[in-house]
Amino acid sequence: MWPKGLAVDLSEGMSVGGGRGVRANRSIPCGQLLLTEIPLVTVPRDKSPNESLHVSLARALLQDPRCDWMLKQVAHLHPVQLTDIPPASLQSAKQHYASDVERLMKLLPIKIKNASGPLQPTSPKMMSHDHEASEATIQHGSVDENTVLRLILAVQCNAFYSGFYVLCSMFNHACNPNCIKLARPDGSSEVRAVRPIAAGEECTISYLSPPFQSFGRRRQHLLEQHYFVLPSPSSYPDDPQYDAACSLAVLPELLASVNTQDNTPHVADTNPVMTVPVATSYTNDGSSSERGRWHSEAGVSSSLNCPASYVLAAGQYSRIAAAGMLDLAGDLCSSLNMVEDQLDALEGKVAVLASEEDHCPSEQLALGNEVAPPNTTDGCKDRVSSLSGILKEVQALQKQALQVLSSYPLNVVLARINSLTVQVCRLSILQEDYYLQTLHATAPTVPAGRVNGSSNAAADKATTQTDPRVPNALLLLESGEKLLAMQETVLGSEHYEVALTLQAIFQTLGFMLSAAPKQLFASSQPGSSMSTFSKASAYEARIRRKHASLTKMYSSPLE
Repeated sequence: MWPKGLAVDLSEGMSVGGGRGVRANRSIPCGQLLLTEIPLVTVPRDKSPNESLHVSLARALLQDPRCDWMLKQVAHLHPVQLTDIPPASLQSAKQHYASDVERLMKLLPIKIKNASGPLQPTSPKMMSHDHEASEATIQHGSVDENTVLRLILAVQCNAFYSGFYVLCSMFNHACNPNCIKLARPDGSSEVRAVRPIAAGEECTISYLSPPFQSFGRRRQHLLEQHYFVLPSPSSYPDDPQYDAACSLAVLPELLASVNTQDNTPHVADTNPVMTVPVATSYTNDGSSSERGRWHSEAGVSSSLNCPASYVLAAGQYSRIAAAGMLDLAGDLCSSLNMVEDQLDALEGKVAVLASEEDHCPSEQLALGNEVAPPNTTDGCKDRVSSLSGILKEVQALQKQALQVLSSYPLNVVLARINSLTVQVCRLSILQEDYYLQTLHATAPTVPAGRVNGSSNAAADKATTQTDPRVPNALLLLESGEKLLAMQETVLGSEHYEVALTLQAIFQTLGFMLSAAPKQLFASSQPGSSMSTFSKASAYEARIRRKHASLTKMYSSPLE
């Protein structure tokens, strides 16, 4: 049973999510906590670098003493059967996970291996580590190689970096969703509204990390990992993938699924569209789909505005292209894809430097639970140097992206670059701050006979004049203001991400007002909000108040 008393219900008969999803049963204000959940399993500590996240979670489930009960709890998650996966994707998955399946089969309890009869799906329940699962065992289960493969694919389609959940898996995907899933330090997760939700409205989250990606990248990721086509119009403004590149966004798997017998050119429509197939085996998963299967009625296709039209239906494929547009689209797609490839690599480096151990990037933490980077004397200077090198790469990438997206000033990839800049600058400031503290802690004491503090005061003055934190702080403020403007335009002024950006800005602005006010004023435009001490102080107080308001909003208890 879905837990009672929540502001959201599990809804049947929806046009997406294989007919199921989560709907609000009342009006929900922004910031409202919708549910909390403890994962069935989390990534095991003994995960090796060569073991994928999906396989490690599946292994953790199979090795858990409550394995039989857990298998029953996830039996209803997509894919319920391997035939729910597109044939080409299934064949690829079998090859990719063959050795993992063989290894995991050896971990299965004998009583489950030797059982007979099909696994019976169960309704989702609120999970907790102290749940009494001893009686909820599979009495008639059958686990073989296909069952293990199906489990891995269920993890692939439904799990998060923070673990494998049942309730959170019921939320369908939206590129600009009205909810956000947050990880808590205690290992649980929560789902909160990021804008007001009307009664009866579907509640959605994003399956993407990071969420700000171009349409082509979002579409490709969702098809490859979650096996559904993203057919909806862009949730973000200024996406060149729609204006010029949608015609090239048809993925190879879609092309391979149709017969290209009909290549007869047609006259382009005034407002041509791209039509993609929404076949039953690809996106209509009946009552079993839980991870955002974009569902359409049989024979009905979903359309996207673009300058070329693809028709992939009834075994035919035809392309209608406006003259000269495909070359432009190809160049733009290629350039934007290279920018995002570099972004992926840089974000991976930052995730490693932000932790003592190399691991998968964690999900966003709830407000008030931010974790500072590890501070140890050994390696601190190396991390500062590495972050400095990454920041130079990010700045160079930003210049490249601005050229590629010169006609798209609100493109979400630019927001992603500004967000990464803020993150790197903030980590650099924290590491430099710790390094300076260690220098002061190890500084020699003032010799007898001198005026107390005179030597250290001179050192402090020299440190302030050459403070390595100041350039990073100025860059953070510049990028943070750009990011804030884009977030408020695209996401809304009360979005969770806005609260995080406000926090970075007011903390950095407070540092600059105390450590290097003259440099702050000199770097600001005349008449701007940071051009004088009084203006900067008022601006800092205003941002601090807004952040406090949002923090209170996103800290509301479960009703």
